[in-house]
Amino acid sequence: MITVSLLFFVPAVFLRTGLIETNVFLAVGGLIFLLWGIAKLLNTPVRKFISSCGDELPYIESSYLNGRMLSFKRNGEHSENSGINIGGNYTVLYNKDSIHVIDNKEIFSVGRYVLRKKYYGNGVYTGAYMEYYLSVTLKQRNSGDKVRNYRVQLNEFQAEMAYKALAPYRTSAEYSEKIQHDVG
Repeated sequence: MITVSLLFFVPAVFLRTGLIETNVFLAVGGLIFLLWGIAKLLNTPVRKFISSCGDELPYIESSYLNGRMLSFKRNGEHSENSGINIGGNYTVLYNKDSIHVIDNKEIFSVGRYVLRKKYYGNGVYTGAYMEYYLSVTLKQRNSGDKVRNYRVQLNEFQAEMAYKALAPYRTSAEYSEKIQHDVG
């Protein structure tokens, strides 16, 4: 966006059309794109994540660098970019909107979640699509019964692999399936 703002500002300064409205329009458009680009640059999930870690950042970074990384990317109508890094002391979950760090000592339970979407066209079943998630539940520090849930989308193999890597924390509720019908 910052580059696009330059494409507006440079003609506004050097292009002499004889119409002041054109130069003002280009300058205002460039300013809007500049502010939009700066806002997106300052509001990235990584920036929020690093500022939220505080003094624990070196320990989280060390755990991350020595951890096992699983990444999932799907393009298309329902695009997704997510993953998990399972380290010795910390687990880092991310998706396109946010990054979460989990102290492995706080994990209460780990489970796999399968979402099967069935598609129908004109009342006739046309197929199904499976989505696989790893769900991590933790108890918050010093808050009694409060829990936080995190879910990350992976492929089938990755969800199983991450589940087994976090196996010491799993409970008896290991598998759940939800069927969502898309009737059309």
